Amino acid sequence: MNSTQKKRLLKLADFLQDLKPQLFDLNIVIDFKGSATAYPNKYEMKESLEGKCNTVACAMGWTPLLYPRLAKWSCGCVESVKLGQGFHELANELFGINLNQSEYLFMPNFYGKKKSAKIVANRIRRFIETGRYKIFNQHKLVWVK
Repeated sequence: MNSTQKKRLLKLADFLQDLKPQLFDLNIVIDFKGSATAYPNKYEMKESLEGKCNTVACAMGWTPLLYPRLAKWSCGCVESVKLGQGFHELANELFGINLNQSEYLFMPNFYGKKKSAKIVANRIRRFIETGRYKIFNQHKLVWVK
């Protein structure tokens, strides 16, 4: 992870820290409730932040709002503008993290029952500080660095 990628990841953590709870769901990449189109534009997403519509997204689901030149919404998911590939490839491009790190930070099965935006933001910050993350090894979560 280079310094630009680290700044992007911290920006996402800061965004999540302040996100209204009703706009976050780690189990849904993006749900465009109230959108006039299948894929909302950045103005509709900003309206969600202002409480004018009910769009809900996970951490990666909000990245096109934060990084519109790098990320876009596509078929209920997010992908890289440049590479046209999916979720984990976008996480690698934006944040310089590998598949295991992406799963640990952004996939709901790596969290307990509580999956709030603040919890994800705190996990991102701890990951940046320590470089530690968990992977599944023979059906158990184990720490790696």
